[in-house]
Amino acid sequence: MRMPAKIFTMIRTWTAVLISLVTGVAGPSRGQSRQSDLLILNAHVVTMNRQQPSAEAIAVQGGRIVWVGSNAEAQKLSAGASRIVDVHGATVLPGMIDAHTHLLSLGQSLLKLNLKGVATEREAIARVKQKAAAAAANEWILGWGWDEGEWASHYPNNAALSAASSQNPVYLAGLHGFAAWANKRAMDIAGITKETKDPENGKILRDEKTGEPTGILLNRAQELVAKHIPPMTVAQAKKALALGAEECVKNGLTSIHEAQVTQLMLDAYRELIREKQMPLRLYAMLDGADNSLVEEWLKRSPEMTRNISLRFARSSCSPTARWARAVRRCLSRTTMRRKRRAWSPRRKRQYMI
Repeated sequence: MRMPAKIFTMIRTWTAVLISLVTGVAGPSRGQSRQSDLLILNAHVVTMNRQQPSAEAIAVQGGRIVWVGSNAEAQKLSAGASRIVDVHGATVLPGMIDAHTHLLSLGQSLLKLNLKGVATEREAIARVKQKAAAAAANEWILGWGWDEGEWASHYPNNAALSAASSQNPVYLAGLHGFAAWANKRAMDIAGITKETKDPENGKILRDEKTGEPTGILLNRAQELVAKHIPPMTVAQAKKALALGAEECVKNGLTSIHEAQVTQLMLDAYRELIREKQMPLRLYAMLDGADNSLVEEWLKRSPEMTRNISLRFARSSCSPTARWARAVRRCLSRTTMRRKRRAWSPRRKRQYMI
């Protein structure tokens, strides 16, 4: 089987890579002579192991890397291998870890209508019309990516946008987050009329002749419509997280440190893990701004499994006295002391629990 000469990343095996390589196995052992599911040959394997910094071949069994070594040594395993892949000198790396992610946002961006690179109003309207044809009545059509900076000299109104989807509220966020474009249905739901005043630090663009809102909302004015978008359900969050995880895996990420994890995200993550639909290992930083989530979680022991571990993430370097006391009480428990390092409120912006 021939594979393009590009980076070939082993999916969901980065820990197995490290564990296997630490053993420093020089060749196939008696335990490794059994049939392999996959044998990778002619690779430039970066092992991250000082004792064996590189290799040419990898044997995989049951989703785990059981051996690394030379092509010559791999011949002893080739007879029993179910599948042999010649990567023709491609680089093989352990899976990578991203230390700060927003997986839900990534997944949502994949679910939303992508207008990145769209140059004209007509092209954007065509995409909205296509999306609306498959949407249920009253379902919000959400999109992102039109360049509000590039369009600033000729912002469109929402006449064509409203005609393309009269039964569905449409809300299209700009690429840089400074503007949004909403159709009449969305503006009506938000109660935005000719008489609506501009919010502080925001502006509702209006027709110069009639004074009617055009559908373009700048800066804080975006919230006038955005706050009416229905919150995500667990099912929708699961779909978004699964799509985001798939995108991460395709790009070589096998573990992530997820920031600002909400209760909704926790519920979705747990269901995906139970259903074996989460290919990533998760280090979840709980949203410290959610007091109910913080208080509920402090009453329990830390959640640490093979797939997920949890910690707090605070948005401020100076935690509230109440929060600090709660953390100290939590850390004083014997079970907690055995699992963590000493806590210091000034040492770090994010506190491990």
